[in-house]
Amino acid sequence: MYKVDNVKRYENLFRALEEQQAYKQRVESYPISLTLDAASVCQLKCPFCIHGMSAPLRPYTALDWDLFKSLIDELAPYLFHVDLDNWGEPFLNKRLLDMIAYLKSHAISVRMSTNISLPLTEEFLEQFIRCQPDYVIVSIDGFSQETYEIYRVQGDFRLAMSNLETLARLRHKLKLEKPRLVWQFLVFSFNEQELPKAYQHARKIGVDFRPSAPYVDLNKHPDWLPSQDRFVREPYKAARPAQERQPIEYTKLVQLTGGQSNPAAVIDEDSQHGTAVLGDLGDDRVSNAGSHLPSSRRYPCDWLYLKSCINSDGSLSSCCGRYPGDPNWGDLGEGAFHRLWNNSCLQEARRSLTDGDRDYPAEIICARCPLPEIQQVSQSVILDALLDAPSQYKKQAKAELNLFPRGSLLERQALRLAGRMMRAIPYTYRIFLKQQLRHEMEQGVLRRGINAISKSMAL
Repeated sequence: MYKVDNVKRYENLFRALEEQQAYKQRVESYPISLTLDAASVCQLKCPFCIHGMSAPLRPYTALDWDLFKSLIDELAPYLFHVDLDNWGEPFLNKRLLDMIAYLKSHAISVRMSTNISLPLTEEFLEQFIRCQPDYVIVSIDGFSQETYEIYRVQGDFRLAMSNLETLARLRHKLKLEKPRLVWQFLVFSFNEQELPKAYQHARKIGVDFRPSAPYVDLNKHPDWLPSQDRFVREPYKAARPAQERQPIEYTKLVQLTGGQSNPAAVIDEDSQHGTAVLGDLGDDRVSNAGSHLPSSRRYPCDWLYLKSCINSDGSLSSCCGRYPGDPNWGDLGEGAFHRLWNNSCLQEARRSLTDGDRDYPAEIICARCPLPEIQQVSQSVILDALLDAPSQYKKQAKAELNLFPRGSLLERQALRLAGRMMRAIPYTYRIFLKQQLRHEMEQGVLRRGINAISKSMAL
């Protein structure tokens, strides 16, 4: 049984933060989080995804088990969290369950996103639930085959929904607190009328519901932008004449979504602390605005110090947003990860942060970052790690926590407390209580109560 070395894990965390703040070009620390693409293949052809476009890609492959195990064996002492997805469908990796179990055995939290439109047996789904990944995002963008298949090309709505319902039922049957199941619904003009039905069904089966703003190719489908500004990303709003925009309707559903995130979803015992599980919710692939955790931290990009992106073929990318046809920054076959973590590309990228006037080669994309919104992807991992710091690191943790807005800290602590209280309640009463809490959340009552609790809590 793997024994977590909190000393090594936290010493590395503080060293990484220090090196990030100092803009070090060569680092001694390891990343605290990974994006690890379990498979680059996908059975769907979504039009705004690489699999739905004619584009140069890396070879379609699934992450090799031996390569995965070697990487985790090296990095496990330092990692808090791993994302097991990026450009493909993770369930297409036949060793996915082994990977989740191996990460969990090393006390590393796991998040993954799936379209789940696959013929998965109940036996397999039960094995998956028993692995207890911390956070599972299920992408189903519609509540009928007619709307769902417009974006999820070649997808089967009934199959995907049946799998999600089975996951929720098995989790309840096995009385497990994880995974937290989140139904992500990308909101387009052709499916927004189905939001109320989808939300009601999510409540019925007992999963969280997250309507989200999608990326849209305005050259091909400008009419796909939804009518509610809430679900339109900022860069697209200017492209639509003001008279064509409909005012936001604050229906019960829209109240539930609560701005940048879903406040009803965070009061949920199916996460580690009753709020977002240790995971990169700041990695904004599933919401409209930037990080869910607004921060006063203005340090260099996390991808150069705190997080790394490994593709399914074992190559290293600058970040999760790097186009699969773009140059890689190395290959795990070249040697140990730490040597790769300080190769010439990464050192040049770190140098570009303080010397942006130089003419950098095309592969050093950081000098002209096209996706600044994903730079602070590790904020939630850092925040939860600092709040859970062992006693010998409380002083250092508090110094780092002071860099976050006080309101964010107080609210997060209150939600973590709510999660602990929820887990103290017998399991058979939780579903009923969750429904009551969500009703109160919709009315804004619970939010006011949490704010009151927050004000009385000391850091």
